[in-house]
Amino acid sequence: MVFYKVLSEPMSVHAPPNYKGLYRIEPSPRANKIEDNDERFMSLFYRYAQYYEANMGITKELTMKELKEFANLSTQELGTLYEVVFFSESLEDFCQSTNYGIDVIGAGGYSMIGDGMFVIPQKTFVSKRKKSWRFLLEEGNQRFKEKLNANGLFDSLEDAMDFRSTLYKLNALYPGSIEDEDWRVINISKVL
Repeated sequence: MVFYKVLSEPMSVHAPPNYKGLYRIEPSPRANKIEDNDERFMSLFYRYAQYYEANMGITKELTMKELKEFANLSTQELGTLYEVVFFSESLEDFCQSTNYGIDVIGAGGYSMIGDGMFVIPQKTFVSKRKKSWRFLLEEGNQRFKEKLNANGLFDSLEDAMDFRSTLYKLNALYPGSIEDEDWRVINISKVL
């Protein structure tokens, strides 16, 4: 199944600046100025939010034209660039799009990449003789950081699967060190 989202900049200040995965900000009306928001923007926002809750994304409830209109209105209303992306566990393109790459996500689109996993400071870890959690994390950071593309995502399904496996291994070795998620490998593209 294919899902759509309207997204802007990374949610975490620790994310790579070029990150184009799912862990990004979605449009939300300015709470202190609800009455000032455009009526059409609010109408699309309510429909977007209504279906988002059940599906983690928009499927057939909003048309592609409405999603693009919502992204444009969000950009105008909120002053930040928004775009429509589609994502799927399939690597196929379902519409005219630009492929961003492959992300590894948990519930609601949470991503270790998008939360800054590869931005951990260097030289802060225990020596190689003691295989601590922090050392294993740094070792993984070095291995995976260089595999990220210009959009802060993986190009290769094998690299994304290897990263997901590493997340599970780290959490098994050191419970609670990595979020206990049902990590999914998904393809993300920008709708043109």
